[in-house]
Amino acid sequence: MEKVIQHDTYGTILYNEGDWSGKKKIKINDVELQKAGRNKWTYEFGGETLEVSVKGSFLMGAVLTIGNENIQVTENPTWYSYVLSVLTVAIVIIWGASV
Repeated sequence: MEKVIQHDTYGTILYNEGDWSGKKKIKINDVELQKAGRNKWTYEFGGETLEVSVKGSFLMGAVLTIGNENIQVTENPTWYSYVLSVLTVAIVIIWGASV
């Protein structure tokens, strides 16, 4: 899944996360960031190197941390999303168990 964000300080941020693998790619102003760890990247901005980290995933809400600034990439799911998913599975199980 791909998400594009327009940020005041950093410009265009492109967050791409693979649907099946969960592999993440981040581009800021069409420059792909270099991976430095599992959920860490490095970014050259204004002559200094900033550390970029990702918390969460596309399904649970992703947040980019660039330096000391948090940028919400994807929204957290609402409570009724959880309820509907559990209800769907429960109905299939109950219907399948009935005679």
